Amino acid sequence: MRWASIPACLWLAACSGADPGNGVGSYMYIPGAQFIPGALDTQTSAGGATSPVVLPTSLNYSITPGTAGKTLAGTAGTDATAVLIGLVGDSGHWVVPVGSVDQSTGNLTFSTKASFAPTLPPPPVAIAFQAVARDGHGGPVQVQSFSLAATAPQGEMVVSLDWDTEADLDLRVTMPTVDGSTIEVGTRKRTSLVPPAPGDPEPSDEQVQAAAYLDMDSNAQCVIDGRRQENIVWPAAPVPGLYVVRVDTFSLCGETAAHWRLRLVRNGEEVNGSVVGGQSNDVDTRFAHGAGAGVQALVFQL
Repeated sequence: MRWASIPACLWLAACSGADPGNGVGSYMYIPGAQFIPGALDTQTSAGGATSPVVLPTSLNYSITPGTAGKTLAGTAGTDATAVLIGLVGDSGHWVVPVGSVDQSTGNLTFSTKASFAPTLPPPPVAIAFQAVARDGHGGPVQVQSFSLAATAPQGEMVVSLDWDTEADLDLRVTMPTVDGSTIEVGTRKRTSLVPPAPGDPEPSDEQVQAAAYLDMDSNAQCVIDGRRQENIVWPAAPVPGLYVVRVDTFSLCGETAAHWRLRLVRNGEEVNGSVVGGQSNDVDTRFAHGAGAGVQALVFQL
């Protein structure tokens, strides 16, 4: 996975050889950007300057602790050369150069990918943005607030998939049923509850509440929601038997690749040896996306 390339001690300031001047130990890390110790002043700009302006945008206002590749982007005034980005309360902030002209506004664009520590300050978490002019003075600071997303929902068992670019990946699990057959839960059938045959009684409330379910189809049909995480949750004890987990790359949505991570969680604890990483490329989108589609990523027996 992309975040696997970040040193394991990145988030620990006490690591041997750690250099706080490089952002080691910070809550937010932006690969390739220059780190400046000290938080951004969110109250004032130098000399009360009203320019250069900055207008950050976000696909969603949620951050998952420990995740990587969250896009931070927007536009800045034409007199800007860079944008300073810092998580409020962090040990420093980052310098991101501006890029090309936004044809719709005439302003300059900026875009970068940020990684976040597994432990973040209590919500709401805020990120500050400030454009910097050629002479070095900063414009007004804009602050965006973000909620903290749960890394995985609660349940007797959870299979969790997350990834690092704005692609449309789908989680699928083929699982046993109480009658000895199998069923696949995913985007096409989002619950393990089997519809009753004609004349059979409707399932009870207990059966409905105990059924495994897919919590969300993230980035479905490339309608980007920015979540990049899907979970299949068992609210009650899962049926014993063989479970096969697949990752189906429906579309990369214009991205060159997507690095994904799969995890198995039992009663809130990650199962040892259950974390699997992989990469989706364009070739993975060319297959059918029906039942049984995708790369087999994890097989386990209960």
